[in-house]
Amino acid sequence: MTSTMTVGELVVAALGRLGVDHAFGVVSVHNMPMLDALASGNAIRFIMARGEAGAANMADGYARGANRLGVGFTSTGPGAANAAGGLVEALVEVDMHALGPYPTAALPPHLRPKE
Repeated sequence: MTSTMTVGELVVAALGRLGVDHAFGVVSVHNMPMLDALASGNAIRFIMARGEAGAANMADGYARGANRLGVGFTSTGPGAANAAGGLVEALVEVDMHALGPYPTAALPPHLRPKE
């Protein structure tokens, strides 16, 4: 019997192995597979932010206060760019990851997955 996992489930499982117990971010159609995996009984608590900048700052503050890995979920394009300020703030002092989807149509042709 073969077990299959979605990419979202793989990402959430990897975060769990890293000891992540909180994640901050926005709900977007582009990150829905990861959020679905978080909602399916995972031990990681998702806390919704109003925007990517807020999510990055929340993850930064959590990482500083809890001395743990801060995780922020973003949308694509300008939404992901909005998280840049919080990432730069966190860059020197804390461990933080920003996770955002990257639409394959935006990739150069030679990097796109073969269908």
